[in-house]
Amino acid sequence: MAYHCTSGFRTSPRGHGRRGLLVYLAAYALTNLGAFAVVCALPQATTISGYRGLFRTRPWLAIVLVVCLLGLAGTPPMPVFVGKLAVFTAAVDGGFTWLAIVVAINTVVSVFYYLRWIAPTVRTDVVRS
Repeated sequence: MAYHCTSGFRTSPRGHGRRGLLVYLAAYALTNLGAFAVVCALPQATTISGYRGLFRTRPWLAIVLVVCLLGLAGTPPMPVFVGKLAVFTAAVDGGFTWLAIVVAINTVVSVFYYLRWIAPTVRTDVVRS
């Protein structure tokens, strides 16, 4: 997240980066709160595998969690994506293409991280010992 903030705040000569940064931070804060609300609603789930089958047992919590995690990853059409896109554009416009590339790589890595949490949530199979 620090890369996103730096690239949005420092790079755009026309101020587009600051607006994009505000959109990004607001959307990121809301999706973080949503994801943490689901975690707090499920105190028995202490590991990622504890969320296995959540879509079957508590579908609304699973939907909120998946939407929030996809939002945190910055996938379209989530608001975090809009903010990231504005920040990327501002970085490139400001001549900091290298910073936009670093942010893009960070985003791709985060998608794999969040998918590791989403997959057990939507699976319906039972864990066998």
